[in-house]
Amino acid sequence: MSSNIPLGGPVSYQCVVSNFVGLATNTWWLTVVPAPVTSYPHTALALNPIGFWPMNEAEQGGGDDGVAAVDYVGGNNGIYTNVLLGQMSYDALTDPSASSALFGNVAAANSCAFGILGPDFSLPNGSNAEFSVSAWVNSTGNNGLNTPTIAAKGYYYQEEYALDAGTGDCYRFTVRNAAGAAYNASSALSLTNSGQWYHLAGVCNEAIGVVQLYTNGTLVSSVAIPTASGITNSSETPMTFGSRSSTPSAGFNQQFPGYIANVTIFNYALNSSQVRTLYQAGISLLPSGLTFTNLSNYATRLTWNYGILQMATNIAVPFSDVTNAGPSYLMPFTEP
Repeated sequence: MSSNIPLGGPVSYQCVVSNFVGLATNTWWLTVVPAPVTSYPHTALALNPIGFWPMNEAEQGGGDDGVAAVDYVGGNNGIYTNVLLGQMSYDALTDPSASSALFGNVAAANSCAFGILGPDFSLPNGSNAEFSVSAWVNSTGNNGLNTPTIAAKGYYYQEEYALDAGTGDCYRFTVRNAAGAAYNASSALSLTNSGQWYHLAGVCNEAIGVVQLYTNGTLVSSVAIPTASGITNSSETPMTFGSRSSTPSAGFNQQFPGYIANVTIFNYALNSSQVRTLYQAGISLLPSGLTFTNLSNYATRLTWNYGILQMATNIAVPFSDVTNAGPSYLMPFTEP
């Protein structure tokens, strides 16, 4: 094997084997991509995932059919179809050179990265499964299709795991054990909250009997799953991003409408500190140029150069944009 393979590609290689009967030649193509250096990918790779798809491939036009969705860790590449690549970053300050893939725009369905052969977490009853799935997502709204899917392994009702949206189009993480029972950790955050990036992390930890969902670094749902109950076997069904099939003949009909970046899979259960570290690596913790000015009426004015002010009643619920707040917001003085 050559030691000076150039970045980019693909590059053609051949292996020739001969004996007294004759010659046999096999040709394959190899693409070498540079290691990511931006904040979030660097942090994600430091946590030793078994699969990492940044989805940062360049736009090539025509729905980018046939372009590879490269797995930087496990080599389980997928194939894009009906997707727009080279889209906006999940955070223009933290990772300005990053990009994402837009699904459900070129086509209302069958817009995905498909044919991803692993990872597979199927286990028989009596075994404990531990794994995690995370991604950055930004929906473009509710498209009315059933179970919009971000990342899934297996057909609907036969999935090993799925990061998708369930009741009310709210983000959730689903795990199905070896007996075929589904365990759903669901959030209150709906796809109708469009135009905003969210970091999702689903965690399965059968050793302690929980399935969990984190949004923006915060645990929002934890449901019990029987310990040592294994994971249903969908090993013959490739994983997909952006959409999945409800049946073997339905096509990719469970379409997510929006942007996806940095799908990452771990063969262990992330803890709350690791999830928070992942989320914080992909955000600007403070808007650029944030200043506080105390006014004579005891109020405070916030000003900033970049970012959208958001508020919530507490950190466990979705934050919403403050209207008419940028790039300045007056915080009124309230008597204690």
